[in-house]
Amino acid sequence: MDAEARFRALYAQSYGPLHRWAQHRGITGADADDLVADVFTIAWRRFADIPADAAVAWLFGVARNVARNRGRAERRRAALHLMAPRDASTPPPDEPSDTRVLRAALDALRSDDREVLRLVAWDGVELADLPVALGCSPGAARVRLHRARQRFAAAVTRAEHATGSGRDLQEVPDVR
Repeated sequence: MDAEARFRALYAQSYGPLHRWAQHRGITGADADDLVADVFTIAWRRFADIPADAAVAWLFGVARNVARNRGRAERRRAALHLMAPRDASTPPPDEPSDTRVLRAALDALRSDDREVLRLVAWDGVELADLPVALGCSPGAARVRLHRARQRFAAAVTRAEHATGSGRDLQEVPDVR
């Protein structure tokens, strides 16, 4: 099978999971389409570097890097917009309390912990493929997942305690 046919097969296999990956991180619509397109552009240019046994996991790693680059660019743009006058905005409606606790706990984690938990829980990346998606050794991937799970459990406990004590969930201390 030639390179173009192999690339088409990889595209067909991984487009859906990559698009869901983007949506799980709040990237929707045209932004999600653009992110996935950028991932496949990089994959085509670096097609020889894609490991045959973990191609989708490798693409998740590329997606993480693309999303991080976009996030940095957006933060730079936002910093420039701080100098412009802002319009008053309406706050979003309240979420159900269970969802609020989980969201507060997840938001209290460092971005690397959130990412490893999302890859495994939301995107279905297997433990064997996690090192490829994270760009680290298998041992480091297991340790990162274990520590992220521990930090998340502790953050859930803190968020539940903050909810039970009547404190605002914004006051939940983070572990970044």
